[in-house]
Amino acid sequence: MKLFAFLSIITTLGIALPLAAQPVEELRAVKITNVDSQVLFSDEAIAAAMDFLAASGINAVLPVVQNAGWTQYPSDVMERGFGVRIDPRLAGRDPLGVLVREARRVGIEVYPWFEYGFASIYSGGTPPHGGHIIAKNPHWATLNRSGNHCTKNGFDWMNGIHLEVQDFIISLAMEIIENYDIDGIEFSDRMPAMPVECGYDDYTKILYRGEHNGEDPPFNFRNPAWRTWRAGKLNDFYARVRDSVKTRDPELFVASSPSVYPWAFNEYLQDSQAWISNGTIDHWIPQFYRQNLAAYQIEVDRAVEQAGDRADILVAGILMNVGSYTVPADTLRLFMQSNRDAGIRGEGYFFYEGFKRNGDELATFLREEFYSEPALIPGRNGFQRRPPAVIRRPESDGSSISGTWTATSTPGFDGPVWVFDSQGPGNGAIGYKVDAAEDAWYDLYVWTTPGADLTDTLQVAVETGDAAILNVPVAGGGWQHAGTIYLTGDSDQPSVTILSVGTDGLPAAADAVMAAVNRKLSPGTAVSIDKEQVAMRQLPSAASIEMNYPNPFNPSTTIVYTVNEPAQIRITVHDLLGRSMATITEGYRSTGRHTVSFNAGGHASGMYLVRIYSNGSAAGSHRMMLVR
Repeated sequence: MKLFAFLSIITTLGIALPLAAQPVEELRAVKITNVDSQVLFSDEAIAAAMDFLAASGINAVLPVVQNAGWTQYPSDVMERGFGVRIDPRLAGRDPLGVLVREARRVGIEVYPWFEYGFASIYSGGTPPHGGHIIAKNPHWATLNRSGNHCTKNGFDWMNGIHLEVQDFIISLAMEIIENYDIDGIEFSDRMPAMPVECGYDDYTKILYRGEHNGEDPPFNFRNPAWRTWRAGKLNDFYARVRDSVKTRDPELFVASSPSVYPWAFNEYLQDSQAWISNGTIDHWIPQFYRQNLAAYQIEVDRAVEQAGDRADILVAGILMNVGSYTVPADTLRLFMQSNRDAGIRGEGYFFYEGFKRNGDELATFLREEFYSEPALIPGRNGFQRRPPAVIRRPESDGSSISGTWTATSTPGFDGPVWVFDSQGPGNGAIGYKVDAAEDAWYDLYVWTTPGADLTDTLQVAVETGDAAILNVPVAGGGWQHAGTIYLTGDSDQPSVTILSVGTDGLPAAADAVMAAVNRKLSPGTAVSIDKEQVAMRQLPSAASIEMNYPNPFNPSTTIVYTVNEPAQIRITVHDLLGRSMATITEGYRSTGRHTVSFNAGGHASGMYLVRIYSNGSAAGSHRMMLVR
């Protein structure tokens, strides 16, 4: 559906409000799988899981998005490459989209988790190896020294050193960042990684020869120099990942939950020591997957020493549940106290279902003994990036009801559905006062209810400085995205109103409305959402873009820019992937205010970045929205 959106140039950023009287900073993260769990298989289960975790004191979730050769979200990259858009068991749905929305509703950060990493499938060691990914791209496989497809512990491996494989993974990560309002990404024990026995494919051997005077890689796969060389190539990949992520949004975290060091380096070439030293990762969650305190304490002590002066990024990975094993509460208490004694800043749990075992025993234990107070996520400079969404109902304070509406017995979101009586006199509306915790861009959602005698498209009026009517399809009911609006906290008037009839003239069913901060448009802790603008803020700007009007526009707009000293000026337009779309003016400009017109031509609706250069150097940028 085509949604109307209010979007304009973002030049300065709102700052999120700190939690009141809350000094604790801990990452409390839970992995959510598509194996041995039903959470991702229905929208209702996702919503219930987010409610449950928020009530348990959890502030971050790591939902699987890459498992067994499929993505657990609709992926254009996978559809183009392999003809399948999403894990077949999830076809027709967008579990990640629902999870992101529901996590934002309750104030939880989301870090999509690339579980399989550089492993294409789990074959259990039985041919044929590689699955559909290697069948389509056989040159992506890494080989052992016998020339066979490299497998280890049942997993079949792609060559993580191969540039095409790296680009494939990065394209998946960038696709998620582009399409979802997330808070970071998470790799684990299979990425970046390569079994130490691997790397004897032609691609890697040719690369090695080119850097070693034509010599072949050592036959001994545990040769120290050979291990270090391969690990270094994987480290280079991870640096590329970080650069790609941070270029798109400096506030997104790069998190990693590798196996423990040095075992992971010796067996899988995972060099977490380099990632820590080089600043590649923002959260380090080594897998302290042990079942008794003595073994657990060894890993804690080793990790604290390994982290050194970067102990602030260390988070303990805890095995809460796998198969028939669930950590006993008494053992978990010892693990948690060990973490606290070592100054470790939180926990990352494998996995969600452990919280639900034995009548929610472990969730209750954690909430009562360790997570009784909310915690800020480390690295956010003392601010809450994801405040819970603002939700208002017809019965809420500040709401207003005009016309003849009936509160029905049909349950809506946390209350009854209200239906307009079309037989009553005149029309009506329900207005909602949506209080903004901060001046920012918000995604507006409306809870809808389908019915044979009800409208299939609501009319929702918004008043946020400008006014407009959003047409919101009822679809199958539940939360529907209405648009993106700018809210401030300085108005006593209703900011969202559901009209009594829809676009088809049939009566409306009204329920809750929800506004969730959009961090893609309103970052909460960074100086600027544009990397070049961040660098330029430290120096007087030689030139700047003031505005464009109209904005949103279709298809033409006028860009206003200022030159502070005579210079050679160039202005370009880019999409949010950084690809150049057009150079709209170039030449010598005198001091003063100037304008230039831009026609979007055949470009698609969306956000575009306008950049201005003075004497070849970046001087500033703005964003503008094309709405077809």
